[in-house]
Amino acid sequence: MGVLYSLFPVTTSSPDYSFEELSSWLMEHGVDLPRSKATGRYPTVREIRAALESIEHLTIGYDQDAYSSWWATVSLVDGDDEKWTSVRVLHFDGDEDHSVDCYFEKGWSDLIVLITERLARSCGPLILTAHSDLVPVLIEAGMDPDEVWARWLS
Repeated sequence: MGVLYSLFPVTTSSPDYSFEELSSWLMEHGVDLPRSKATGRYPTVREIRAALESIEHLTIGYDQDAYSSWWATVSLVDGDDEKWTSVRVLHFDGDEDHSVDCYFEKGWSDLIVLITERLARSCGPLILTAHSDLVPVLIEAGMDPDEVWARWLS
């Protein structure tokens, strides 16, 4: 069984949670609010494609099914290791310019952090959390993915 990684924006207006609830949950886990005071948003499929395609040596396969699911399966050769993950979108209506709720299905967490940092460049600050422990990590554009990953593990 693999781990799912949820991705959601740091925003002051969400139908799912209040900014106060988000702030409290982040502070509970020692995560500071974004340095920039910027708010984030969910990415579009076009932005997901652009983020993935901006990563050198990443192999990408795109697919969708008849049930409105869209996904990208990616792999990256790093020395002798091959890292991989799948970015999933549910309820895809075919419009690549609408914001979509997405998550990562299984895979290497350091690769997932790298992809999330690339998404944050166009979407603003994002929170990533694994379903196995629900410990959040804040990812902003320009952060060093290796430092973020190391801090998340500690």
